[in-house]
Amino acid sequence: LKFGRVLAPSLILALGAIYKPSFAVVLIPAFGLVVCWRIFRRSEPFGRLLWFGALLCPTLIILFMQYVSRYGQPPGFGGRTILWAPFQVWAHKTPSVAFSTVLALAFPFSVLAAHPRQVSSLPGYRLAWIFLVVAFLQRALLAESGPWMMDGNWAWGYFFALKIIFIYSVVALFSAERGAADRKLLTYWVPLMVLSIHVASGIIYFQRLTTGMGYL
Repeated sequence: LKFGRVLAPSLILALGAIYKPSFAVVLIPAFGLVVCWRIFRRSEPFGRLLWFGALLCPTLIILFMQYVSRYGQPPGFGGRTILWAPFQVWAHKTPSVAFSTVLALAFPFSVLAAHPRQVSSLPGYRLAWIFLVVAFLQRALLAESGPWMMDGNWAWGYFFALKIIFIYSVVALFSAERGAADRKLLTYWVPLMVLSIHVASGIIYFQRLTTGMGYL
């Protein structure tokens, strides 16, 4: 593994953490789970895994500095703390977290159900699902103290994860169906129809926001 191939993504990830740390806050634990699994399975040379660990070092330093700056001050001086608040913030945004989750992930779930083998055969697809699970847990279980609590700042990683899993699900769907002479209803047309409903809902959502009608 060449140094240059590690340096470029390392710098991009670090710069992204400076601008918006939410992506890195989800990626690092998700990536850590993958690394631990590969060490356990002995499916990756240990030296390569060390290189991947070095890739994260600049970002970890930046995140630590941001944590000290944001959460290292006493509450009386504007400091915040990270709270364990299972579904407390998310339930403030929706009457049903479970139903909202199913609606938001209907297309990725349909692709996963139709083509489960793509999880292991499509590069990055498994990591995208792990990324989503980590982001979901962060949004569901964590909150910030003080007047910012109901802002739901722990949801930003989940929003990133939704975009990523949708992209990978589209790739997984068309990769699985590539070259198929007869595309089946349940494995192709149903997921495609679900994706079309997502797109239509997004257009309506955007139209309501731009016309001042709100999202409800």
